[in-house]
Amino acid sequence: MENIILVGSGGCMRELLWQIEEYNKIIPSYTVLGYIDVVEDLSMGTAGHCKYLGDDDYLVNLPMKMGVVICIGDPKKRMQLVKLYRQNKNLYFPKIVLCDKGLAPDYSIGEGSIISRDCTISTNVNIGSFCFINIGSIVCHDTKLGDFTTLAPRVTLCGNVEVGEGTYLGVSSTVKQGITVGCDVMVGAGAVCVSDIEDGVTAVGVPAVAR
Repeated sequence: MENIILVGSGGCMRELLWQIEEYNKIIPSYTVLGYIDVVEDLSMGTAGHCKYLGDDDYLVNLPMKMGVVICIGDPKKRMQLVKLYRQNKNLYFPKIVLCDKGLAPDYSIGEGSIISRDCTISTNVNIGSFCFINIGSIVCHDTKLGDFTTLAPRVTLCGNVEVGEGTYLGVSSTVKQGITVGCDVMVGAGAVCVSDIEDGVTAVGVPAVAR
């Protein structure tokens, strides 16, 4: 069992904690030692058994080797935290893969990335570092995800898609085969991208257009 500490106390963290505990019932893999946040969250419901360890300083000053899992959907916030935590050479960022099926044998994944349960990751998919692929998303063949990409639940990338660094794709959004979505893009919930999306825009609608 690998010891890990979760970062965050919001919905992403609580959902991920639940998934880890369910996955451990099938393949014992992770021991969650507790969570980090600015303050202790006293309204965590069923996740209340997860111990509060302290704020970011706890990790920055931790004197032992430790796996850190950043459970935050916002790509920019993840970037900030990675930069902060890299000050401590004792910390590392494991790849968290919580699917027990639906994964092609030849996909690749970078450090600190998370694949949630019920996802499909097809052949020759390249997932960058610190990506967050949420429940039920589908990433089809030959797709590339830049570092710090977030896929909300039920996103579908339809093959040979390229997504730039720091982009967030909203719940149930779809990207047509062969399309490029730029860096630092926000794709709205339910949007359908049928043409390339340039860097730094918000794209919404069917078909998705920048605004």
